[in-house]
Amino acid sequence: ARAMWYIMQSIQSKYSLSERLIRTIAAIRSFPRDNVEDLIGRGADVNGMHGTLKPLHCACMVADADCVELLLQKGAEVNALDGYNRTALHYAAEKDETCVEILLEYGANPNALDGNKDTPLHWAAFKNNAECARALLENGAAVNARDYNDDTPLSWAAMKGNLE
Repeated sequence: ARAMWYIMQSIQSKYSLSERLIRTIAAIRSFPRDNVEDLIGRGADVNGMHGTLKPLHCACMVADADCVELLLQKGAEVNALDGYNRTALHYAAEKDETCVEILLEYGANPNALDGNKDTPLHWAAFKNNAECARALLENGAAVNARDYNDDTPLSWAAMKGNLE
């Protein structure tokens, strides 16, 4: 038992609390929500960047709506950019309508541009996520937004054969 304690201590000291927060969210399927709350309670920065990601972006990537809401309640910046100039809404739009709706409720910009001038609606169309596209459109997403290639979300959907 003592050897295990030393192993856990060395692992815990290897990473900052904020980095462990992102690692925990990334492994959300195997860690309970309590671990995320515990790390935040111990001082992990809900807006801390690790690599190219912030915790909110990571929670959207794994489509964990409860974690998204918790991070926002604890002060995560809803329109913060990651290393690719994407907001969490860009990631949520690919995967999960509930995450999209929560982000929009907290003031996410439905027309935020990423590094390629793609909006969350572009990503929803590209991934054939009709529910997310609907939620974005109902909240003011620009249907005619053009990216750096002059493509609209509709042209992305057509290119992918996603015409729903």
